[in-house]
Amino acid sequence: MSGVLFGAEAVPEAYQRHLVPALFVPWAALLIDRAEVLEAAAVLDVASGTGVVALAALDRVGARGRVVSSDVSPAMLAFVAAAEPNIETLLAPADDLGVAGQFDVVLCQQGLQFMSDPVAAVSSMQRALRPSGILALSVWARGQVLEPFDVYGQVLEAEGLSEPFPGAYSYDFCRSPEEIVGVLEAAGLTEIDVTVETLEIHWPSIETVVSGIAGTPYGPPVAALPADRQRQVAERLRERLRVSHPSVAVVGRGVVRQGERHITFA
Repeated sequence: MSGVLFGAEAVPEAYQRHLVPALFVPWAALLIDRAEVLEAAAVLDVASGTGVVALAALDRVGARGRVVSSDVSPAMLAFVAAAEPNIETLLAPADDLGVAGQFDVVLCQQGLQFMSDPVAAVSSMQRALRPSGILALSVWARGQVLEPFDVYGQVLEAEGLSEPFPGAYSYDFCRSPEEIVGVLEAAGLTEIDVTVETLEIHWPSIETVVSGIAGTPYGPPVAALPADRQRQVAERLRERLRVSHPSVAVVGRGVVRQGERHITFA
């Protein structure tokens, strides 16, 4: 599904410019710390998007390491390849990565909620790991306001714009800790550790947050509007969005190890 949502040609550049620095870079750092990515490690980043997690992992593994970005969107992978030639790219769905036993760490930031079969996807990620390899993923936490994405959808719905994909205005982008434990356990991971984390997000300006809609599936429908309607939508967004706000995610970690079942909630 993510290939359809983020496949429009203009989306990757806007996503990288407006959303990544303030919102996704801090979460990438937290995810990489949770996964204990070490120098010289081999890392696979699934649902890599524009490569924010992969780039952070490359800094951690150094010249002796290996980083691969995987996604179903050719546009996103082309962006990664142009940004950093030392990152390999893999065009593949998350539930059929086609790699086995090659990686020390598999990462997936804010991608699981777009996958039609999360257990199949995480099972495929698990198969990509070497023995004792670590899988770490994050999803937005259920029961929390999801800024700025909830606001984007609410404003477009109130303005009478058609959904950019079926069910867009009611789509559930969030998951609970219990759901993540269930997915990791069903996929065969052990030593499962799931926490709910909060980061305080600070955008450079309200215009940055408003412009961030162009890096989401809501962007193309707005760009297709007449100029006066685009200005109207932007004004509604300015009224609703905030420059600083909390961001809450569920972060899960599991290990490929036989014969152990240990689950921790925090």
